[in-house]
Order: sequence, then C-alpha cells, then structure tokens
Amino acid sequence: MPINCSSNDISSGKLKADLTKCSVSFQPHTCAFALFDNDYRDEKDSCLPIKAGDELKVYENFEDSPWLLVKNAAGATGLVNLSHVASADAPDLLNDYPWFHGAVTRAETELQLTPRSIDGLFLVRMSTNHPGDLTLSVVCEGQIRHYHIRRVTLPGPAGRHCYSINDSEGRYYPLSELVRHYATDVDDLCCQLTQPAVASLSGAASPKLSPKQQQKSPTSSSRKPELVLHEILGKGEFGEVRKGTYGGRAVAVKTLREDADSVASAAFDEEARLMQSLKHVNLVRYVTLRISSVGQRQLVTEFMSLGSLLNYLRSRGQSVIGADDQLRFAIDVAKGMDYLAGLNLVHRDLAARNVLLDQNCTAKIADFGLTISCSNSGKQVEKHQTAPKKSSGSGAVDRIPLKWTAPECIKDRSRFSLKSDVWSYGILLWEIYSFGRLPYPRISTDQVHARLMSGYRMESPDKCPADIYGLMLDCWLLQPILRPSFYEITPRLVRIRSP
Repeated sequence: MPINCSSNDISSGKLKADLTKCSVSFQPHTCAFALFDNDYRDEKDSCLPIKAGDELKVYENFEDSPWLLVKNAAGATGLVNLSHVASADAPDLLNDYPWFHGAVTRAETELQLTPRSIDGLFLVRMSTNHPGDLTLSVVCEGQIRHYHIRRVTLPGPAGRHCYSINDSEGRYYPLSELVRHYATDVDDLCCQLTQPAVASLSGAASPKLSPKQQQKSPTSSSRKPELVLHEILGKGEFGEVRKGTYGGRAVAVKTLREDADSVASAAFDEEARLMQSLKHVNLVRYVTLRISSVGQRQLVTEFMSLGSLLNYLRSRGQSVIGADDQLRFAIDVAKGMDYLAGLNLVHRDLAARNVLLDQNCTAKIADFGLTISCSNSGKQVEKHQTAPKKSSGSGAVDRIPLKWTAPECIKDRSRFSLKSDVWSYGILLWEIYSFGRLPYPRISTDQVHARLMSGYRMESPDKCPADIYGLMLDCWLLQPILRPSFYEITPRLVRIRSP
C-alpha cells in the first residue's frame, strides 16, 4: 500500500516505522538497499519509490524521525522509510551470530533449548527439510515450536539474501533484523524472542552440566565410536588423508601433521568448525573432529569412493562419461556453490581437484581451507578469513591457484567475492567439458593475467554444447557485477538439454 507523507510529518516524527527502531545507524554517504517494493506517493513528491534490491546512497538522516534522504542508481533523490531499507555496509554473517547453531538436528535442538521454563528462549539453525533455508526454534509454554525461515535473493546486481517467516506480505529482512523484529513484536510467532541459546565455537550450545551429568552424556568422549585408520589417500602441506572406519562406516580422515604450529592448528580447527555448520547434499559432509592418542587433530568426513572429479574425468574419459554425466556434475557443483553463496561464503579454491564423487557419482565440493566470509555486498571481510597465513610464510593467500582465480583477485587479493567464485566455476566447467585438461594450455601461469586483461578467453572444448560455452564466457566477464550468480546459474543449467 502506498504511504502518503509530507515534510511536516517527517520533521515532527509523526510517521512511525514498521519496526520500532532501526538497529543500524545510517550516516550520510553510507550505502543502503531496499528490502521490498514500495510505491511512495505524496502531494509534494518528496518520497522516492523503491524496488526490492535497489542500491541507495544515504545523503541525510533526520533526528527522531524514521525517514532518510537517499539517492538511487538512476540519480533520483527522495525520502524512504527506515523500515524499508537495510545497510549495504553491515555484514550479515550467519556464523557471527551467537544464536546461530549451524547444522544441528531437531533432537539436538531440543537438548540445547533448556530450561523449558523460559518462554522466548530460541536458536536459529539450518533447515533439515528445506536445503538453503533456516529454522527458528522457540520455547513457548514448556514446548518447542519450529518455524521455517525462507531465504530469498533480492533482485539487483549484488544478489543480497534476506529472510522471512511469513512471506505472505512479501517482506524480507537481513537475518539480524528478522530476529530483532521478533524480539520486539510477537507478530505471527507463539511468543516474543527473549533469550538466545548461545552456540559454542564448535557450533553447538554449551549447556551447563554437573560432572555426574557429563559422565552420562552421550556426547562424552568415552562414548565416541572407535576410529580405525587404513590406507593413505593423499598428502599435502597440512598432513595426510587416509581412508578410515568410524562407527562401522567408511570415512576419510584428514590428520594435521605433528609439527604444525599454533596458527596452522587454529586454521585446521576453523575449517572443521565451518564444515560442521554446513549441510548440503553437494558438500562433503562433516562427521567429527578428534584428537588422536598422540595429540594430532583428525578431521573426519564422509568417504567419497570415486575420488576427485579431476581424476575421474581424466581416467574415464569420453568412453565412460557422457553429456548427461557432464551436465549432472555441473549442476551438482552449482547447487553446492549456491548454498555457500547463500551463507556469504567464498570458497576461493573451486576446481575439479576439490570436487569429490560418491558411489552414486554425486559431485560434492570439498576442501574449505581457503574459504572466507563476505559481507552482503559480496566484498571480502578479512577478519572472518578461515585460513590465515601460516607462520612459515606460505600462507593461505600464497596458495591461491592463479589459473582458477578471477583477474581482479590476482593482483589484489582483497577483492575475492561471491562473483570471483563464479569465475572459478567457469574454469571448472571448462575442466568438465575438456575431460580434465589443465586450463590455459600452452600459457604459463605468470602470463595468464596479462592475456586475460587483453581480452583472451579459452576456446570452447571439443564437442562442448554452445549453451555451456556461453555460460563459461558469462562467468569470465571482466566486470564481476556482470557475471551471473549461482542462484541464476543452477536453473540455467537445468534448462539445457544434452545434445
């Protein structure tokens, strides 16, 4: 419904925002974006109509008033209501929120939401029934209620993600604003949110247990299944990966080397913590993090019996892998990357060597050692980097694979973004359709950046469908903002028919 406003109303503060108070202080010259459509109308034409996702620049805020003077991308200026915009400069990073518990089950949620006497005790977790979405779990009158939080990508080049519990009104908010809203207004919940169940660094809540309770706890180390190590699957600078058996099932075990320093150990733990918070059919599944009898850290994940996509492409070739298989690999990876992008995570090492195949040939993204978090604008937030530089000097930044890296990031490592992952995805597509050839054949690594800046792009692999090569070229557009998002890539691939 249009809002009628006048300058007198604004200066007196008579018009109230939909939310009681905006949690972000909008200062002049900061950036904002529209949360939903609103066709403002007023007699003096002082209000600015907005569409969801519109990029806005703040020119003035008004003390004790819910209105901002803003300018849109087309150069038009006018007033917008505080409740209809969100800051484009403030990150909305899921893992930063103490009430976000990651991929915990409903049963684990019920253990964490105690005592049941506190109405409004709550947590937010990954949805088990709706991949990519979230669930709000709330204590109310001694019971736990679960609410589906739907995630949407707003229109516009930034592709920002917002959330809603009741989307019948078409209104979506950054997650922090959604939680704040239900902390001030019961709206369509059973009760207001009053107290968060705080998650620990491992992604799970930390209930206070007596020593006797700890002895009986099913999560006690004495109850953990035995881990048996088998043959070595691979080695790297961190240590080695072995096949293993854990609780009667095959697993992969990544063991940190004995001489690892404190920085490497922290990075290893952070990768495990990140993996624990992720849950998607196209990401390698976290099982547990253990400490061996000699004190080595062991990251246990699901076992991918067919190995890396790169080796599979090279060893099977065209005699085994058909066009349908190639398209399925491309879709699997795009779905996994769309999930990561929805969490504002940038993988930074997307390549066929870091995609693994299970016994059903389902492709799953692996190796999150270089993953970083980004703000909603898609720009890197270095303080959330999950793989800090190693003290030896060969840090994560030095390990960036240049032939898979977007050109804007080769010279400026601070420019990694959701769209730089899209560039890498284009290279991965080329690997899939060339059956595992090394990208930029006959071009040395140190020449790649100059060739790309001069306009060079790899030719289409032999027998590659025109639609797929067209998608590669779109992923390799020089301006990041022009590249498609993973949210757009997935349905685009689904529509492509194999020749």
